[in-house]
Amino acid sequence: MTLDELTNGEPFDAVIIGGGINGCGIAEEAAARGLRVALFEATDFGFGTTWRSTKLIHGGLRYLEHGDVRLVRESLRERSWLLQTRPYLVTPQRLFLPMLPWTRRPGWQLRIGLAAYDLLALYRGVPKHRALRREKLRELAPYLPGSAGGGFSFYDARIHAPERLALELALEARRLGAVIANHTRVVSVTSDGKRVTGVVVEAEGEAHAIPTRAVINAAGPWVDAVNEHGGLPGVELLGLTRGTHIVFEPEQPLGRDAVFSNNEARRARLLRRPAGPSLAGRHD
Repeated sequence: MTLDELTNGEPFDAVIIGGGINGCGIAEEAAARGLRVALFEATDFGFGTTWRSTKLIHGGLRYLEHGDVRLVRESLRERSWLLQTRPYLVTPQRLFLPMLPWTRRPGWQLRIGLAAYDLLALYRGVPKHRALRREKLRELAPYLPGSAGGGFSFYDARIHAPERLALELALEARRLGAVIANHTRVVSVTSDGKRVTGVVVEAEGEAHAIPTRAVINAAGPWVDAVNEHGGLPGVELLGLTRGTHIVFEPEQPLGRDAVFSNNEARRARLLRRPAGPSLAGRHD
C-alpha cells in the first residue's frame, strides 16, 4: 500500500514513530493483537541507539539493587524468551564481578543479590552464579588487576546484532498486517484540539497526511524532538546520558567473558570485541 493510498484510507488505530527495537517491538505486539498500526522510521530500522548498544540482553541487576523487582522479573522473562526463540542471535554471556578495592558492596551482599537474580530468572536459559576464589578468578580472567580478591561469575545474555532483531520484529509486524516504512520521517502530528487526528510524513521529497487515532512516540533519545511536532508543552521528558565504548587491540586474547565493575562513581560493563559472531557469548 502506497503512502498516497494511506492518506485516503481509514484512520489507523495507532501510528508508531521510531523504528528502533522498541518501536518495532510495539508494532509487532500491536499487530498481533489485531490493531491496525503503521510504523514510520526516519532512517533505517535499528539505526540509532539500537545498534550502538552494548549488545547485552540483561535482566537488570542494578535495578534489583534499587528494589525494582517487577522490572527485573519482566526483563528476565524477556531474556529467557529471546534465548529460546532466537538462539542464532541471542546466546548466554558469562560476566565476572570481581571484588576490587573500590567495589561498593561487600561480598555477602553481592552473593544475596546474585542468588535473588537467579531465583527471579527461575534458572531458565543460563547457569546460576558462582562464587570464585582469588586463584580461580585469576585463572579465568588473568587480565584483571592483582588487587582483585576473588569475586563471582553470573550470566546474562548477548545479542550479536540488535538491529537484526529490530528488523525481524518489523517484518513480523508487516506479516501480521502492519504498515512498515523506513526512510519516512514524521514532520508533524495533527490534532483537532482535543485528540490526535493524524501525522504528516515526508518520503522522497513529498509530504503525506496519514490519519490515525493515536500516536506512540518510540523515538528513543529523540522523543522530546518528536513531541515538538505535536505542539506539546516544551517539557523535557528525558534526562539523557551517554555511554562510552572504548575499542582497543589487546596484547593477548582476553577470552570470551565480560567484566562487570561496580564502584562508587559509576557502573560499567566492559565487553571485548568478539573474534567472530559465531563464538561471541560462548565460554570455556
